[in-house]
Amino acid sequence: MYLLNSKRLLIFVIATWQNLIAIRWHDNIINRGVMNDQPTNYSDDYVTALKILTPREVEVLEKVADGYTSPEIGQELYISKQTVQKHRETICQKLDLRGYRGLFHWCREHVQSA
Repeated sequence: MYLLNSKRLLIFVIATWQNLIAIRWHDNIINRGVMNDQPTNYSDDYVTALKILTPREVEVLEKVADGYTSPEIGQELYISKQTVQKHRETICQKLDLRGYRGLFHWCREHVQSA
């Protein structure tokens, strides 16, 4: 039982850590001027997306751009496949896109892969 609780705690700590990294990454983008209308090599549509999406949605967006499936994104971000799908739906609504193909093509065109 102790081992099971330790594993759950470890998963929680890792997920929390990754969320903090995502928030710091998002803040770094702001500090570099992307959100302050200074010149960058990001597309205008991507800068707009950064302004309206949450840090977690940006993470999902970038994973979609890299060609990850929902289960793969879930494993990478320590969230369920259903949560990934909900993030994708929300991203599509915010960016006025239709379906996964529309999201995927938008990502390929506007998101710089790491």
